[in-house]
Amino acid sequence: MRRTKTHKSPIGIILAFSFALISGASVLGGQTNTQQCTTLASGLRNPLGTALTNQGNLLVSETGTTAPHSGRISIVAPNGARRTLLGGLPSGINDVGDPSGPVGIAMRGRTLYIAIGAGDVGIGGPFPGATLVNPNGPSSPLFSSVLAIHFSAAAENTTTGFTLTFANEQALANGCESVTLSDSSNNTIVIRLVVDFPNFIRAPLPTLPDNIQLSNPFGLALADDSLYVTDGGRNLTWEVDLATRSFTPLVTFPNIANPLFPNLGGPFIQAVPTGIALFSKPAICGPLPRRALPHRRFQRQSG
Repeated sequence: MRRTKTHKSPIGIILAFSFALISGASVLGGQTNTQQCTTLASGLRNPLGTALTNQGNLLVSETGTTAPHSGRISIVAPNGARRTLLGGLPSGINDVGDPSGPVGIAMRGRTLYIAIGAGDVGIGGPFPGATLVNPNGPSSPLFSSVLAIHFSAAAENTTTGFTLTFANEQALANGCESVTLSDSSNNTIVIRLVVDFPNFIRAPLPTLPDNIQLSNPFGLALADDSLYVTDGGRNLTWEVDLATRSFTPLVTFPNIANPLFPNLGGPFIQAVPTGIALFSKPAICGPLPRRALPHRRFQRQSG
């Protein structure tokens, strides 16, 4: 049963959905965006999520390389200098051949929440869109989860980097409340497993009874005592109770019309929710042209 919230302000949610194809030029509202970009930092391992800290640094999640456990969270200073905050995070090659590891991140106070993707739980099936269980098993017990790491401002500003080991991952997966890591400067960082979603559900097809649908946590948003997580694999958004670690689907998304049909693919494609943002009334969102990207807005119930 979902808890009734009687004291919260109305909160809405905007979700963005990914498309399989992205053009080389950025076009918004019919106008080509010719604004020049400047490289801030380099040497990142497939960067994906970002969050600002109250120290003025940018935290970047990196899904990793082709090597297992190559996921990383980097600190990028305003001058572009990069340092490792936490390395050794779960990462593996997913069912479509890409690295999958740390994705969306969200900062609250001195705690960083990190979504960990599907990793190498599944492998590609015999035809496009099919997925099978990895016969070798996943390289990490923490795929399809959300971690929370707590660190001080001093650690953020002086650390030479912390490393999560496979033994640490196993401890968290086996019910350990938290693990504490130290760096060479005697700074510490505390890591907790916030929620561990099912790695997959069975999704048999007429010609492939062993087909599965992966859980692939992606975007994160915090509101009061809840964490909202988009799942691009299951095509839904989870609501997670931060106190009890229980989770329930908040909204599930049906297939959407394929804008490239009939030139490419069938008439419908999966929604694949990725981005998420919260807003309170009154809200002004912009600049976001109506056709800039597919999105959905809805109100969270309260009272």
